[in-house]
Amino acid sequence: MGKYLDPALLNGRTPAQALVAEKDRADGLARVVSKLSRWRTPALKDPRVLYDILVAAGLPTRKGRPPAGAVWR
Repeated sequence: MGKYLDPALLNGRTPAQALVAEKDRADGLARVVSKLSRWRTPALKDPRVLYDILVAAGLPTRKGRPPAGAVWR
């Protein structure tokens, strides 16, 4: 949410302009790749949550699901 509310991140744009620019970038990516996945920042706190989101979106992996209590390094 900060990217729509923090003036430093908006770089002079309105929140609506920032949202439209983000959606345009997502549309461009969707034309290049078959699947996209969205997650909110709290999902980055737990590697297992992010792993589940990405695998459900079809991201291939050779690694198993991180163990409970895993942290980013």
